[in-house]
Amino acid sequence: MKVLKDNANRSKKLIEILKISLWVNIVMFPLYIWQYFIYSKYNFDPLLDSWELYPEGYDEPVFDIVLGITAIIYLVVFIICIVRFIKWFRRAYFNIEAAGLNIDNSESAAAWSWFIPIYNLFAPYQIMKEVWVKTQKAYTENIKPVNNLITMWWGTWVVSNIIEGQIDGIGASLLGENVEAVAVMSIISSAVLILSNYLVIEVVEKVSVFEKAMFSNQK
Repeated sequence: MKVLKDNANRSKKLIEILKISLWVNIVMFPLYIWQYFIYSKYNFDPLLDSWELYPEGYDEPVFDIVLGITAIIYLVVFIICIVRFIKWFRRAYFNIEAAGLNIDNSESAAAWSWFIPIYNLFAPYQIMKEVWVKTQKAYTENIKPVNNLITMWWGTWVVSNIIEGQIDGIGASLLGENVEAVAVMSIISSAVLILSNYLVIEVVEKVSVFEKAMFSNQK
């Protein structure tokens, strides 16, 4: 028989790093605008999007240092967010079954569903909706239905990832060597990611309230 596991500490740590991530993303936004104007100085030369070469006469040491340091900070924070989110998400899903309710997937799906191409476009969203509803169902009949919050979070997350896939310089891109389009899409992606980051904090905070009520009811 499965026993409920307190998820409060995991949710607290997750929300903390998500808030740090939000501020990092906010800082990145004006940097992408700065990048657009830097690129425009060099007529959006395709070499600006190269990982090895620079256009002749390129000399932007301050921009390169600031963007480089910020990108490293972003990467570290992003990795921590992924680890903490999956740990929280998996336990939240586990606790539904431990509370005596059936779940539509295996508990481990809350982790691996994020990494399967195509499947990861909808499975985590469906599991989050299940967590939202069934966590409440474990302690009350007065269930707050799934609202636009989860849909908006998931929509912005998917859109930002699709855009990022077109501008990261890895693999084929519909933008080709259009560096100006890449610079513009970087700004758009950053803005969408800020919104997604804010929305996921809201989602986690609300689900955490449901979890606390469920945990108290099961004692």
